[in-house]
Amino acid sequence: MFLLTLLVTLLASLNSNAAVLPRQSNCVSQSQPNPIAAQYPNEVTGTINGTFSIIPIPYAQARALVPPQFKILTKAYQTLIPQLNGAYPLLLLAVFDSGIQSSGITIPNFSRATLNLPFVDLLNDGHSSFRYQLGNALNSPLAVAGASIYGPPAGELATFNPPCNAYASTGGPNGEIRYTGYDAVSSKQIANTLFHNQQGNPFSVDVFKNLTNQPIGNALLCDQFISFFNTSITQGQFAPVSVRGTVNIAQPLYPLGNQTFQGIWGYKADLAFLERNAQSCAKFANYQGTGPGD
Repeated sequence: MFLLTLLVTLLASLNSNAAVLPRQSNCVSQSQPNPIAAQYPNEVTGTINGTFSIIPIPYAQARALVPPQFKILTKAYQTLIPQLNGAYPLLLLAVFDSGIQSSGITIPNFSRATLNLPFVDLLNDGHSSFRYQLGNALNSPLAVAGASIYGPPAGELATFNPPCNAYASTGGPNGEIRYTGYDAVSSKQIANTLFHNQQGNPFSVDVFKNLTNQPIGNALLCDQFISFFNTSITQGQFAPVSVRGTVNIAQPLYPLGNQTFQGIWGYKADLAFLERNAQSCAKFANYQGTGPGD
């Protein structure tokens, strides 16, 4: 509850300066309502709507990005995702967080582009999988403060197009969608995704269940972010849709500089989430990367 307490405190301190919060006028979100708010009324829940994709990078690059005191559980990801042929699965979430609530308190919606390094052995026990927060660009000062708890690196303030949706249609024939993020200070583009619907995804939904349920942390404090794939907003007409496309990421989101990756696979989905903040990372010993959202 630490993050929620922090956000509520910040909201109270900013109540006379609403201009600090991102304005989203004349904008209607396409995200579905939070389907688990009544089930978990006193915990932090919401939805994340957007694209979830795997960017294969050389293991040597991943090793350079993960702090040297932490190992990477190569056997774990090679077993789960043998299709990578030895490459490492950098995880990109280009999403819109909405419907966030706990104990009758609501938090303003926000957009973000998040890069995670999964299968990191924060406990150095040889088998517990965590996500290391490589980069987190968000269009809410409150969310930046909350995300920075699990750094370094700290969260970065950004703007997004569209400002209050997970992506925007380009009008193309194959369901093309685009999502672009800009550094709030320099206005430089730091993330851009262009995906289209395509069957034949080499990565199953189960792979993303694993990745998005690994706790996020820095070895001291961890965020147990549980992604649900079995609620009403992920079933039937709202089931995850396989997508493929081009991703561009740049500093400060991606420390290695401006890079474009083509032929990237992922899923377009709206997931409910349950978040337990500021947990001791030690409590997740033996965690293998799956959660009750499966």
